[in-house]
Amino acid sequence: MGLRHFVLENSDESIVSALDVANQLYTLHQEEARKQRKLKTRMEMYQAVLNATHDAIISVNADGVLQVVNPVAERIIGKPASRLLGHPIEEILPNTKLPEVIHNGQPQIGQIMLINKTVTNTNRIPIMVDNHARGAVATFQDVRQLQTAEQRIRLKLHEKGFVAKYSFQDILGNSPVILNTVQIARSYASSDAAVLIHGETGVGKELFAQGIHNASARRDGPFVALNCAAVSNNLLESELFGYEEGAFTGALRGGKEGLFELAHNGTIFLDEIGEIPVETQVELLRVLQEKEIRRVGGSRVIPVNVRVITATNRDLIEEIMQKRFREDLYYRLNVLELKIPPLRERAQDVELLGIEFFRSHSGGDNPELQFRFRQLLAQVGDYAWYGNIRELQSFVERVYILLKSQTEPFSIMTEMMCRRNLAETETKLKNVEKAQAFERERVEIIAALHAHPNSMEEAARSCGCSRQTLWRRMKKYGISR
Repeated sequence: MGLRHFVLENSDESIVSALDVANQLYTLHQEEARKQRKLKTRMEMYQAVLNATHDAIISVNADGVLQVVNPVAERIIGKPASRLLGHPIEEILPNTKLPEVIHNGQPQIGQIMLINKTVTNTNRIPIMVDNHARGAVATFQDVRQLQTAEQRIRLKLHEKGFVAKYSFQDILGNSPVILNTVQIARSYASSDAAVLIHGETGVGKELFAQGIHNASARRDGPFVALNCAAVSNNLLESELFGYEEGAFTGALRGGKEGLFELAHNGTIFLDEIGEIPVETQVELLRVLQEKEIRRVGGSRVIPVNVRVITATNRDLIEEIMQKRFREDLYYRLNVLELKIPPLRERAQDVELLGIEFFRSHSGGDNPELQFRFRQLLAQVGDYAWYGNIRELQSFVERVYILLKSQTEPFSIMTEMMCRRNLAETETKLKNVEKAQAFERERVEIIAALHAHPNSMEEAARSCGCSRQTLWRRMKKYGISR
């Protein structure tokens, strides 16, 4: 054709090199596509989390411009994301503190903030990169929803029976001794230390334990109560600490949680603590020291965060002397001590309590019955109420039933007079027996000290106790070496 042309010849090496370059470009393209897919998947996961969470979430860059808004935040702010993204946060939320968080790099947790007429609980966190704040994230929750969630949690706990129903407001009485006791108990609520409650049967020891729990930071956690005397010795340990499957004949498949596990982040109340056997006392001491439990028949250690409140109507010091209660456990339980006065020491509260109990039975709509009850209560004004609040409640209920049926409660009054005389006689006998026992022990200690004047160790051994216990008994009886 007469055209000028050149013939270009490529070597095999050039072709191979070109193919290598093409292959590398293809591989890079594939790697980039894989990274893009991975990034897209990750972003979709993040977006799914943002869309699924019940918290409102927003994020701003270092200039305070909105970068992220999830659906819950849209609802609370009252605008769609399309009208929020790219705008300065001060335009959207004039009272925001996010610029302050970016400036000082310090988080702000649990702040109350009003957003579009909604009271919210707000958290603000700086986004730190190389020790510099590159933006900030804020989460906020509608306080009403938090309260609703709390009510649901408490309802579930209530269904399981792990809720303290009473507070200090339920403790009735105007006598100085009960007001002082309540004041002391209130002060214990601010601590997480163990509490040992002393008091006779029927004085309301669990009422005070529930009051302490409900006034404490653990009020939203479970309140688990156990009367140690109501559980047989061979079952008490598994009841407290749980058991693994196959631990003993009759064990449930899969095992069972113990009360300490159920009380996690709450309070456990052990009434009649003086009744537990020494073997269980050893395990309880370990739980208090290590803050962890091991189920019966298991090797797994389970951490527990539990406040322990115990109660007793026994003299635990006497139990220690009789080697029925461990001294080291006593001091672990008796960090804070609360003594509940018997009803006879707060006589001025009897009328108030009696009338309140009677009103709860009668519904408060029968003035004639209430007037008659007041008359009867006045007739037993000097009664000692050795059964305390529980006896008074029983008395009120019986009187109400008889008065309602128009029957005069003479039998109750006669019975109470007989019981008072019997109780006074028993008290005198107990006081005599106690004084005699004290004198025998005092004489025994003096004799041991005379027999071993140069060795407290030998004197203690002859008394069957430790040196520490001997010193304490000497102090109790005013004995010097």
